Amino acid sequence: MQCQAKHIILAEDDEDDSQFFEEALKYVTDPPSLVLAKDGVELTDFLHDAEILPDVVFLDLNMPRKNGAQCLLEIRKQKEFQHLPVVVLSTSNNADIIEKMYESGANLYVQKPSDITSWRKTIARILKMDWNIQRPFSVKKNFILTEF
Repeated sequence: MQCQAKHIILAEDDEDDSQFFEEALKYVTDPPSLVLAKDGVELTDFLHDAEILPDVVFLDLNMPRKNGAQCLLEIRKQKEFQHLPVVVLSTSNNADIIEKMYESGANLYVQKPSDITSWRKTIARILKMDWNIQRPFSVKKNFILTEF
């Protein structure tokens, strides 16, 4: 599958989830370059120091030092990052959490897949998205990615 994104960042503290993500990228045609951040502080430091901003930010919700919700709010408050597509990754399917991420300006919410095949399909689908259509606060029914 062809990928539109050329540079992505994954903010994820769980080593297994990071490995699943990296493995899934191997199955994408022309995979993007990947930067890994182990927590929210590394993510925001990277964004502030980056010469080239990522095409997509993949953001785990539960991270040490600065969690995903805090990172998302910080990203959306800063003019230079407001256009960045942010995909929230979480094990939770709690409606209140999903609603909070929608209201905070995430582009997409994904409940983390449980197997490598689902990870591959999910990552490939996300990387092919048109982020001009999948903007923050766009059609709410399209906010949650449920089909792997």
